[in-house]
Amino acid sequence: MAREISYTLILEGQLEAKEPLHIGGADSSHESDMALAVDGLGRYYLPGSSLAGAIRAWDGADEDDAFWGFSASGDKGHASHILIDDAPAEGDALPELWHGVGIDRVTGTAADGIKFDRQVLPAGTRFAFRVQLEIAGKDGLAAGRNWMAHLRDALLLASIPLGAGTTRGLGGVRLDEKHDQREIDWTSRSNFLAALESETVGETAGQTWTAAKPKPTNEVVVRLHWQPLGPMMTKAGRDGSAVAVLPFTTAFRTDASSGETQRVIALPGSSIKGALRAHAERIMRTVLGIPVANDASHLDQVNVPLVNQLFGIPRPSTQEDKAATAPPKGGRAWLRVPTILSDIVLPASSWEALAEQSEKWAANGWNKDGAKRLYRADHVAIDRWTGGAADGLLFSGVEPTASAKWDPIELRFRTTSQADRQAAFALLWLVLRDLCDGRIPLGYAGNRGYGALKVNNIELEGLGLLGSEKAGIALPVNDRRIDESQAEPLVDALKDAWVAWLAQQKPEVAA
Repeated sequence: MAREISYTLILEGQLEAKEPLHIGGADSSHESDMALAVDGLGRYYLPGSSLAGAIRAWDGADEDDAFWGFSASGDKGHASHILIDDAPAEGDALPELWHGVGIDRVTGTAADGIKFDRQVLPAGTRFAFRVQLEIAGKDGLAAGRNWMAHLRDALLLASIPLGAGTTRGLGGVRLDEKHDQREIDWTSRSNFLAALESETVGETAGQTWTAAKPKPTNEVVVRLHWQPLGPMMTKAGRDGSAVAVLPFTTAFRTDASSGETQRVIALPGSSIKGALRAHAERIMRTVLGIPVANDASHLDQVNVPLVNQLFGIPRPSTQEDKAATAPPKGGRAWLRVPTILSDIVLPASSWEALAEQSEKWAANGWNKDGAKRLYRADHVAIDRWTGGAADGLLFSGVEPTASAKWDPIELRFRTTSQADRQAAFALLWLVLRDLCDGRIPLGYAGNRGYGALKVNNIELEGLGLLGSEKAGIALPVNDRRIDESQAEPLVDALKDAWVAWLAQQKPEVAA
């Protein structure tokens, strides 16, 4: 039997990727370990099922939610009233290849068998987006408008990440301001006929889509305003011929006059998150007395209490790992770290020239006619016997200088779990103290003079999730120490949660 539909609410427009985006496909690729999904026409796209899953997770819908539908024993249940179309990429979307590697906690080098890469669609890629909500009767119209208003506002604020790696710098999307929202009233014959003739029916421009009340937030945002103190970069996945070590860049935008893609030096969220996680592990291993076994698998090395909740733990992929001590089902990170960009932007052809043509570096290279913010530096290993240059160990690299400006580092702490919430944030706060103190370099060659930074101030939003009376606080950082005077009640609560959690794990430590 067909269900009753009295009203249809429609939201459509363009979704723009604010960060690189990966939606995995079923087919393997010789170009990448993780290829992108393509539709039947060979277009990169966001499957409607992926969009629905991300939106439902944001919504926090119960299993018997009235809009999303549910199934139960017998003939109970109903199909979803929310219909989300596939969203194909518009224009000529050109994928990039991003590389990842796990770091061995004993040697500090690449972990065995944890090197991988994935295709991503760069920031700026646009997708045609459409979602509609079917309402059975007038009694449900107000609730439907409220739900659509919340969804629209969340998409406008880029609060619903999509795809894989969303806690590691991928997946941020935002709805374009020039979207369309409309309603179709199926209860009258004239409206029914007008809708079939593709005429716009009902009000547009959001006049009837105002959220009755704000959707409760379950996210704390920590925003660090910072500056580099020296060369700061993540190493690119390939070497150049004129310059061996290149900074990692990602597509940024297309120049309107030339039509050429611009590329910008970036710090992937995975790189920032990895540095913070490694330090959090050192803290936990120190206070709990947990050593790192030399023969432990990588999954066992990163399996550290509380760190698993904060930074996530992968699902075991091999029988050997499944027999290890890691949680059998893995766990999604409570902390999301977006990718950040510098202000060093060059056309793609210029980056290729700097990497492959040595003459371009004569007379300060591309800095010749502009600010000296990017240098070629030559390095050599010293022979321990002769004191001269070691044979075959001369190499060069491109170094962005300390004058480069960067986006703030954002850390988004989100969880619906009450258990260990404050203790996990307390661990994050300990890590942030050490970051401000200069103990955690970011990016490439952190033990060779790169990656040093200075944090100038920290903004915190959404502190109600942690029980704070203040929704937001701005804390200055003076002489590498966070001024916590405005956040004393919060810091005291975090200390208490930290001590209580340690007492559960190892009573003698807390005492």
